[in-house]
Amino acid sequence: MANDLISMKGNKEVEEVGNEICKELYWRSFFEGVQSNNERFDNICGFKMHDLVHDLARCMMEDEARVVEIECPVNLSRARHVTFNYSNQAFDMLFAFQKAECLRTLMLSRHGPFRIEACKFPCHLYFPSLRAFDAKSSMLTSVSFVINTSKHLRYLNLSGTYIRILPESICFLRSLQTLDVRFCRNLQKLPKHMSRLRSLRHLHILGCSSLRHMPPSIGKLTCLRTLSIFIMGRRRGYDVDELGSLNLHGNLGIKNLEEVKSPVEAKKANLDGKMTLKRLELSWDRNEKSQVIIEHYVDNESYGGELEGGFLHLQSLFITDLPNLERLSKEERRMDFSCLSYLHIEKCPKLTLHCLRSIKELIIRGCSEALLKTVSNLHTLTSLEICDNENLASFPDGILQNLTTFQSLKIERFNKLQLLQSDMLIGLSSLEGLSITSCHMLECFPVEIFRGSYSVKSIYIEDCIKFKSLSASFGDLTALVSLQLIGCPELEAFPNDLNNLSRLENLMLSGYTYQGDGS
Repeated sequence: MANDLISMKGNKEVEEVGNEICKELYWRSFFEGVQSNNERFDNICGFKMHDLVHDLARCMMEDEARVVEIECPVNLSRARHVTFNYSNQAFDMLFAFQKAECLRTLMLSRHGPFRIEACKFPCHLYFPSLRAFDAKSSMLTSVSFVINTSKHLRYLNLSGTYIRILPESICFLRSLQTLDVRFCRNLQKLPKHMSRLRSLRHLHILGCSSLRHMPPSIGKLTCLRTLSIFIMGRRRGYDVDELGSLNLHGNLGIKNLEEVKSPVEAKKANLDGKMTLKRLELSWDRNEKSQVIIEHYVDNESYGGELEGGFLHLQSLFITDLPNLERLSKEERRMDFSCLSYLHIEKCPKLTLHCLRSIKELIIRGCSEALLKTVSNLHTLTSLEICDNENLASFPDGILQNLTTFQSLKIERFNKLQLLQSDMLIGLSSLEGLSITSCHMLECFPVEIFRGSYSVKSIYIEDCIKFKSLSASFGDLTALVSLQLIGCPELEAFPNDLNNLSRLENLMLSGYTYQGDGS
């Protein structure tokens, strides 16, 4: 994109076209080791060029594409694309790039330990043709030397650097399409007039822990497709309205939702119209408005009795610290998360779940009995992790009932849990893994709990200090490959009929458990 090698095709976004090109090159074996977020390669995020193709490309490009080492300075007068390797050896950057006026791509790559002074850049470097600058993890503290002389810059990657403030002059880069400042932990603010960057398509600010507010009028960036974090403010131009007109893709996190004054204002974000969102994370301080606000964020609209809108592409949802939230939607029939496969719930004691038709992985921290009772409604669930309960001595009856595709159960820090129901695992024909950690009152498994559990491959029990014995039905675990009991000092004996465990490869028994700092 930065070098004008990809253009829009029909109604497809330029990123879609680029991804299709990468997939085609992969199928034709030009690329290998492709990294993608799914098996369909819908979003390729990394790849390696095949050795033969690499050699051919180098032969054709000759001096236009160079990898430069500090120890071997070269003439860059004909170079268009340069990767510059540096380490702790001091070098004359001004001399190294004095004739690189045709440069279109510059990547900085450090090797081994280095001194900060080896990374300082002179202010007189001149890159009038530069389109892409990648300095990730380079410990840069200033980029003025690039911005002031590279008015055609389209791609700027400063992720993991020591940048504290981006200069206002960045707002004159009218062609800038991608600004990546992920994990710039010292970054305190973005330029005030960023709304002038009308070509900006991707703004990556995840992990900028010192960033407290957004620049005003971010909604004017109508080309924006990626906005990893939006930090709300009270004043006009900083509020939720700015999200309304943006056609955002991929992942979105919204912070400081306590600044939303009413449900009517919340709906102005138009999240139900953002059909290509795949992950949504909402966060705000605890307050009594939380419940009604989230309902208006995740509800769909119904017109003439028919469902319209909804998060039809949303794949992951995180919900945390909402003590008054009872449901994800006012009415079950109005909720449609048809692609939602991952749900993380933390400290939502009143929440219950219904009609999530595609959920596969569920994590619940700060469990309540009311929420656990609704787990059996999630018929597509394959993995469940439940943590942190101070009250329950046993689980609700039928908690895993009807979960025919269920594969993995993880239980942590149920401090008063004394027993598991004998029929708890019955019918779970796909169950492969069971993990129980820090359940200090649990003494044993029921006699029949493993009856018919022929698919279980792994059992892990740690820091269950009163655990004494395994179940008499333990011999039914004919597929068991790994058994680990760690930090169970009261373990007395193994049950009979262990000869059936012919596939067991890994066995670990220990009365000691390591407690790291803060555990």
